[in-house]
Amino acid sequence: MKIIKELTDLEVIGNVIPKAKEDYRIRTAARAIILDSQGNIAILSTSQLKVNYHKLPGGGLEDNEDIIKTLIREIREEVGCEIEILKEIGEIIEYKNDYNQKQTSYCFLAKVKGQIGATNFTKEEENVGFKLEWVTIEEAIRLFKESVPEDYTARFIRLRDYNFLLEAKRLLG
Repeated sequence: MKIIKELTDLEVIGNVIPKAKEDYRIRTAARAIILDSQGNIAILSTSQLKVNYHKLPGGGLEDNEDIIKTLIREIREEVGCEIEILKEIGEIIEYKNDYNQKQTSYCFLAKVKGQIGATNFTKEEENVGFKLEWVTIEEAIRLFKESVPEDYTARFIRLRDYNFLLEAKRLLG
């Protein structure tokens, strides 16, 4: 899969103290830009103070999952639907110094297959106040561009997913 970007603390928070890349714990995640029948995409948002941000649906690999199984599980949980994967968007690698983590996120363009049901957020997602929204890709790009979360992790998420959206927009023409 094509690498779209590598993000470090330098790009995200301006911190210029690099760490050796081999010192990071590895995390792998799957994400999707999902189109509904009207051409809108699913995003998750929260307005909780200090973590006010948006994100694309998706999450980390569990147990013996591969990228596709993770993607399907995460979309069922966070969006409440089945998907058909249309194409690869790319991957973004994040080096997060605050917790020594190298995260590689693989992103796909997909469309809703069947009906959209209820979400099944984790306790952590509920505590942050996530809610599912359907917006145009242009509106999503604007929301991600304009949000300014204070939270360290949310700042990585915002920049990562903003770059995925720009690449998806380019691919969609």
